[in-house]
Amino acid sequence: MGIRQAPLLHAPMGFVYSAAFTTGVGYFFDQWVENNNELLELRLAKLKKIREESA
Repeated sequence: MGIRQAPLLHAPMGFVYSAAFTTGVGYFFDQWVENNNELLELRLAKLKKIREESA
């Protein structure tokens, strides 16, 4: 039985789908955290520049 012929709820295929979903969620979360860190660095750089100009 090939991978395309296996029922979607067949036990080994369930593990494959679960692993793929978990990996996808982890990748999305990792990208989200990375983007938030970049935004935070930009905001801190702007704040530092403003404080240097006003001091």
